[in-house]
Amino acid sequence: MYFSSTLKPIMLIVLSVGLTACVSTKTVTSNQVDDSQLGCASLATRIGEVRSARDYAQANRGASGSNVMAALFFWPALLVNNSNTSDMIKSMEEREGVLTGLYENNTCSDAIPHWDTKEMKKKLKNHDTLESFS
Repeated sequence: MYFSSTLKPIMLIVLSVGLTACVSTKTVTSNQVDDSQLGCASLATRIGEVRSARDYAQANRGASGSNVMAALFFWPALLVNNSNTSDMIKSMEEREGVLTGLYENNTCSDAIPHWDTKEMKKKLKNHDTLESFS
């Protein structure tokens, strides 16, 4: 009896830490209401954000620091996190396709920006993107 009453709080703590170590991922809607109203500069910026965020997600997939911590405390979290990340990356690729189609149909020539992973992490943390990633 002593073992089970002592083990329960420890398991609850381990489970809580493991679940909070998971990276929250959100898929992106491929078509958004205002897409047809976007100008070339906005399209270029959004394409750049989607590409940069996708690259960031791909770089943090697999054996990243938070994923290793999740696996140490609660190994199923790693499987769920990788599955969620794959879904998010797929939705970003679909979104990029829609935006690129609009960009090409409008014969845009604006430069498409790219943010490195450190810059994109900061943008995502601060919700400083035009796309709805977080």
